[in-house]
Amino acid sequence: MKRIKYLLVVLVFGFAFNAQAQNKETDPDYEFVFEEEGYKTYYTSIHMKNFASMACSKVESLGANDDVGKHLENLFLRFLRITRETPNYKNIIAAFWNKHSSEFICVKTRLGSVPSPQHLMKRVVTVSSHNVVFDTFILTLGRQVKDVKKDRPLIDLNAIEINQRGEEETVIDYINSIISIEENKKRYDIADLKALIATLSVYGAKTAKDLKN
Repeated sequence: MKRIKYLLVVLVFGFAFNAQAQNKETDPDYEFVFEEEGYKTYYTSIHMKNFASMACSKVESLGANDDVGKHLENLFLRFLRITRETPNYKNIIAAFWNKHSSEFICVKTRLGSVPSPQHLMKRVVTVSSHNVVFDTFILTLGRQVKDVKKDRPLIDLNAIEINQRGEEETVIDYINSIISIEENKKRYDIADLKALIATLSVYGAKTAKDLKN
């Protein structure tokens, strides 16, 4: 029975994806417009919430599966209605990520011990799928899109979220909070998380405090 309910939810989200309009004149309620590399589309805040929910569900269900990064990229492609054959498709996804990454919030969870709401990048770390997701999807966007003058990746890893303690927190802050708790050594590979911080820092990730300086 639970499986049937879950499939119904997926079908509803899928319908919302497919209902995404391409012509703003036919539906004035489409409040977002996105343009990049000659591509243009429209969508609503409801579409964004449904998209975030599907991305979070995919991360939770696949965990550290080797294909989770590819599945996430597929979700972005479907939402934007482009394919891997679309010219510069990674540039399009990266620009979309940079515009809306602060809205990629996991509101609900099927995992009882997971904090909610929680940003997608933090959820990726929480379920230990960070090595796959960052390496095969998120950071590939950063490697694709570069500032020619500075020759540095341009992917926004600094979405700020107010955590359960009422503090501003980036993904770097979140990883540091995990490392700081002694009992987390039993659940997480602390050395691996420290290496992740170093990698994300190369791509411009900072703490909320550093972003203000």
